[in-house]
This record gives sequence, structure tokens and C-alpha cells, in this order.
Amino acid sequence: MKDIIEYIDVKWEPKVLEDIYKKTMDNWEDARGYIECGAKSYIMEENKNFNTTWEPILTEHSKVHNEFCPKGTGFNFNATTKHTVPPHIDIDKPLYFNLLIPVFGVAKINIYETIEEQLEHRHGMTHWKMVNDNYKKNKIGEIIVNKPVLLNTNYLHDVQPIDTPRCLWCTRWVGIPQTFTYSTFKDYVQKTLN
Repeated sequence: MKDIIEYIDVKWEPKVLEDIYKKTMDNWEDARGYIECGAKSYIMEENKNFNTTWEPILTEHSKVHNEFCPKGTGFNFNATTKHTVPPHIDIDKPLYFNLLIPVFGVAKINIYETIEEQLEHRHGMTHWKMVNDNYKKNKIGEIIVNKPVLLNTNYLHDVQPIDTPRCLWCTRWVGIPQTFTYSTFKDYVQKTLN
């Protein structure tokens, strides 16, 4: 899925991330659940102490870019294969990309044809959109997230857990200089984080 979602070569230490995830759960048991979604998330805006708990990750990733989306940066958790995330796009201050790093478990991300006129905000939220129920979702590709990937969230994507429980760290950079393309930003992330 060139320029949409690709594997990315960055340092990947699942055990370190799992230890940070456990500290996160020690400090905050009430993960955010999402409407129309079985997954749960621990995100920056939920708890001011997360910035301290996540300092090793955030400090490293701020070398790439120091503006993170507080609604999208953090740990995502799927307890079972039924705890999915339906097709959606994520919206923020351009340019934005998600670095997804598996902690444990495995999921598949499906990518769908994305036609802006068929999308709608739901539940009073303005930082994501879903396909209006009157339109068919046309899948155009998929990737197994068993190692780090970089995702362009302007494309409809869903999450289907395969090996559960599954946990993933997401760094969502926003406000990235628009001189970058997907490809040049991916290269920059790899050079910066290796």
C-alpha cells in the first residue's frame, strides 16, 4: 500500500513498551472506549501523568517532530478479535501521520477507497469521519501489523485484531511541515529514529 501504509524500519523494543504500558495501567485503569468500536485507548488528553509515564517514548519521537495529537497518541488495546475499529479517517492539523508500533498481539489494517463526499462526522466529533451508511465500502488493500508501520490516516482504515490480546503504541504527529510527502517523511523518521 505504497504511500498509504508501509512497514517502517525504526528501533522496536516491545518489552520496553510493554513495561511502559503496564505503568500506564497502574496509573489509569479507565481506558477510553469508543462508540461503534470495541477497542480501548489510553491517550495523552486523558491523564496529564501520561506525559511523565511515556517520557522515554515521547522524548525519542519528538526528535522527529514535537507536535503530537493528544486524541491519538498513546496505547491502543484490543482484548479479543471482536474488539475491532470500524473504517474511519483521522483528521487534524495537516500534515499528519501515525507511527504504529506493536507491543504484543497482531492485527490487520484494511484500507478502503476514500471518497470525501461519502464521509460524515458522527456523534458530535470533528477529529474523525466514517462512511455514510448509504455507501458501500470498497477495500483496496491490507497489511498485517506485526512490526512498525507508518499510516496516512487520510485513507479509510479499520483494525481487525488477529492475535489477542493485542496492544499497540501510536505516535500521531500533527502539524508536520507540508513540504514533506509520505515517502520523504518516512525516510526522515527512519533516519531520525535509528
